Amino acid sequence: MSPDRVAPRSSKIIISVEAKYYTSSLGLHLGRSFLGLTTDFSANKTIFVSNTSSTSIEKLLTHKGKLWEHKITPANTNEVGRLISEFQKAFKEFKAMN
Repeated sequence: MSPDRVAPRSSKIIISVEAKYYTSSLGLHLGRSFLGLTTDFSANKTIFVSNTSSTSIEKLLTHKGKLWEHKITPANTNEVGRLISEFQKAFKEFKAMN
């Protein structure tokens, strides 16, 4: 990064999303990594999104009060609709506060 450019501040993040596309099972380390990442950001809403499901990650994130969506593929319209709803809610709340 050149000296005249400044990295964006995490305080300006409205929503952060960790998206994973795997053809194999998701390891618990991915959920733990996501939790670590969320401590670096000050976003009000952080969501772990994947195309597959992982009971261990879902339990971990639920226990820690984090949002997650699984089975996000074009064919799964219910799941995609829930994710879109979370995005809409985050932007609606941001707009109301500013």
